[in-house]
Parts: sequence; structure tokens; C-alpha cells
Amino acid sequence: MRFVSLIFLTFSVVGFAHSQPMMTDCPFKLDSLTEPNRVKKQITRTKRFNLAKMVMNKVEIEEFDQDGRLKYHSTIHLIFTDTIEDLTRFTARTVDCYEYDSLGRSSRHLRFHDNLDSAEWEVITHYRLDNNNNVKEIYYEDLTYPEHSFTKTVTEDTINNSYNIDFSNGEATKTQLDSLGRIIYSKRENGEFWKYVYDIHGNQIVFETSESISNFTYDSKSRLKEVIITLKDDHSHRIEYEYDDEKEILITRRFDIDDKLSSVRTTSFKDCEIIKSESVQYWNGFHESSNFETEYWE
Repeated sequence: MRFVSLIFLTFSVVGFAHSQPMMTDCPFKLDSLTEPNRVKKQITRTKRFNLAKMVMNKVEIEEFDQDGRLKYHSTIHLIFTDTIEDLTRFTARTVDCYEYDSLGRSSRHLRFHDNLDSAEWEVITHYRLDNNNNVKEIYYEDLTYPEHSFTKTVTEDTINNSYNIDFSNGEATKTQLDSLGRIIYSKRENGEFWKYVYDIHGNQIVFETSESISNFTYDSKSRLKEVIITLKDDHSHRIEYEYDDEKEILITRRFDIDDKLSSVRTTSFKDCEIIKSESVQYWNGFHESSNFETEYWE
């Protein structure tokens, strides 16, 4: 039986899976499959944020091994004002390193964070997986604050097609799967729950939590077209997705609770790789631009 992914289990620590289905890595049709099938060596993303007189640059670098596995992720921040007379600098750095065992399974994740305005901290995540690459146990070792360390154990119930996640601090989550191994319901002991509904094509069309209901619609190519998120207090907002197949551009529009346009993001692709992304928030004039550069193993 297909089991839960490592990525999902990692997200579940802080609040289970996100409500919005992941956008496909390649929302546009490929003319050639040769280029995208090459193994990535490195991805560099440079972001620039503008708000009032403040500008922030962020550089992210992801490195992969020759098997295409992520092995290193570094993020560096630099914030300063537009005026030289009032120049203020602030830097922060986050480094993630990923290790794998002889069978290619995830074994450890090391994270180091260095922030000039706060103390440094370092966390090591240890994974124990079975022969099918299913997560059985995760130990979060906080080297800076050992009292925050904890263990998460995953127990599969093959008879009821479900699994339990038990935390060393006493918390527990039970998750129900359908016959295809997809998550359809999860609940914590405190009453929080997450419910998933799929259409006949396998697209997630409803995501319900203790606080909100999200409804998803798709185009004829099963690409996400619209998301309407309704809070339990009846307030709602929505997100629209528009695809330009000829130019390989994805436009994302967000609307606030009064259905007024609040932000627009334009993402440009080339051969299924994101090469540029720009967004504008209309309520505060915030502007963000990103450029992506990808290298491949020869």
C-alpha cells in the first residue's frame, strides 16, 4: 500500500498539510522532454523586495547531487534603506544540509540559522525509514534548546487503511487513507481536523479544517483555476490562476474579503523551469521580483 510521503510528515509537525494543492511543476505542454529530464546541479534564486524606502535582497541557492537529490540549501538576507544617508544593514543566514543512507533514503536534515538580532540555533532531524522509504520515526534534536527536542513515531494500521502519528509530548494525530493511498481525513486529540475530497480525475476539490473550507476548480488540463477559501465566520477570499500557454506565463490574482484585487503575481517559465517571478500588493505598494538560474550536471 502506498504510504505517506516524507515531505507531508515533515509539514505535519507544525500544522499538517497546506490547504492549497501544490501547483504542478510544469503547467505548460513540453515540446521536448530532453532538457527538463536533465538532473539539476544548482538553482539560484535572487529576490528583491521593495516597500516604502526599504529594500531587501534575498539569495537562495539549492545544490543537488548527481542522483538529483537535494543536498544543500542556503538563504542569505540583506536589508537596507534606499537613502545612503540612512543606510541600515541587517543580515541573516539559514543553511540546510540533507543526508541520505546507502539505499538513498533520507537519514538526517541539519539546519543552522544565524540572525544578527537574535541567538543562533541549530536543529538536526533524524529519520528512520523502512525498506519502502516510508517514515517510521523522526527525532527532532534541538542543539540550542535541548528541552524543545521531541520524537514523532508513525504507526501504520493496514487493516483500517490508516496510520497514527504519536509525539513524545503526548500529542497524537490519526489519519485515514482511501483505497488509492490518498489522505481523506486527519484528526488530532484536541479536536482539530483536516478533510480532503477529490474528483474523478484525482484533483483535490475540497479541503476543510476546523476553521475554514477551501473549494478548488480546475481547467480542462487539470490545472488549478480558482480557489475560494471561506472561514467559519463566513468571511471569504479567493485566488484566480490564468495560464498563457504561448508565452508560458502563469498569472495569480488574489482577492480580499470584499472581492477587491489585493495582489497579482506573474510567473514566467521556460522548458518547465521557473525563470522569473514578480508580484505586486496593491494595498501597501509592496513589490517583489525574483530571478531563477538553473545549472545541470553534464
